[in-house]
Amino acid sequence: MVLFLAGSFISNAQTDVVEKEKPFLRHRLTGVIGHALQPTALENGQKKWLALASWGLDYDYKLSRKWAIGLHSDIILQNFNIEEEGAVGGDKSKVLQRKTPLALCAVAIYKPTKHLSTVVGLGEEFSFNKGKSLFIARLGLEYGYEIMEKYELGFSVNYDVKVDAYSTIVLGLGVSRFF
Repeated sequence: MVLFLAGSFISNAQTDVVEKEKPFLRHRLTGVIGHALQPTALENGQKKWLALASWGLDYDYKLSRKWAIGLHSDIILQNFNIEEEGAVGGDKSKVLQRKTPLALCAVAIYKPTKHLSTVVGLGEEFSFNKGKSLFIARLGLEYGYEIMEKYELGFSVNYDVKVDAYSTIVLGLGVSRFF
């Protein structure tokens, strides 16, 4: 009896746990709620930092486990004015009105670790008041944590440079679905 118990204990101790590799899901769709931090906004003629509510919808296609490409969109849900420096006619500044601006960026994503991703992209911001469209260069970081199979909770920080206009920092909290 003692030999039987000892033998079964030893054989169980040598059993390796084989982890099943998860299937490689190439598509990711993410809904994001966040705030766009605007350091050069004008309110009552004075420059002021504003935190503007925003939503985002992102689609990514994984090329490999480390690389992906995607289309990221953000819409700022509030109207605001920006003091635009360096008008063409001289040193005068002018006011740039932004009405619920929508940004669309084509991005490349590199994932150096399991949870962290870096984002770089180019795109355009459109304003619904038929205002000036602005060219965007985007740099960002995303941190994602799997909350259940095929779902991830993530935090993102993006720095958008609107060329010849202004810059915005966008902080977001998102839920992703892989398929």
